[in-house]
Amino acid sequence: MTDYTEKPKVLTSDPDVLHKIKFIQFRRQLYPLIAVIVFMAINIFLPNVIFQYLTIAAFGWYLVERIVFRTKNKILVPEAGAFVSPVNGKVQAVRKSPDATLITLRKSFLDVVELRLPYPDLHSETADNWSVETSAGLVSMRIKSEKTKYFDNKNIHGSVIGVIPGNALIMIHLPASVNVLVNDKQNVFGGETVLFSFAKATEAEPEPKSILVEEPIDELT
Repeated sequence: MTDYTEKPKVLTSDPDVLHKIKFIQFRRQLYPLIAVIVFMAINIFLPNVIFQYLTIAAFGWYLVERIVFRTKNKILVPEAGAFVSPVNGKVQAVRKSPDATLITLRKSFLDVVELRLPYPDLHSETADNWSVETSAGLVSMRIKSEKTKYFDNKNIHGSVIGVIPGNALIMIHLPASVNVLVNDKQNVFGGETVLFSFAKATEAEPEPKSILVEEPIDELT
């Protein structure tokens, strides 16, 4: 008899969201592409090493934009109750105090551009400030980036809710009672790495009933 293992469920990015990301990428790549064409044209009519260098620099700019807008369209569905990393990057620091814990994540321009919803019902209070009330208390998230672009929040755990094309700093405040599952300098992956979890612990199974007979058995006569 062959054992059957259920394949893990996969969360695929919304095609409409991917289209929006590609459109933003196209607009950002348009400027360096125009610069490449202009400098090449000028160099044809007015040959000069300066224009050759400018053409190479503009082409390098174009390649950087392609690298910045890399995406990861499929991830495993996050576990229920898990607060996952909103971006690819690295844990800069985990700082604890008697009242709260602060997790700081750093995203570089080389990391994929997607910003994912780390926890259901997390909502934005202002453009870059998010919060959610959990069973353990209030959790808040602040994103420090000048280039963040948000999409409609569909409240799907792990879904893409925006893009951060470049460096960013994400600060997450949570109650001190919550156990943090990541360490300083650890690499994290958007929608996949669990930073901490509110999943309820499995209730202990009741102890099996004793096979001992409580009442004495009458002796056979």
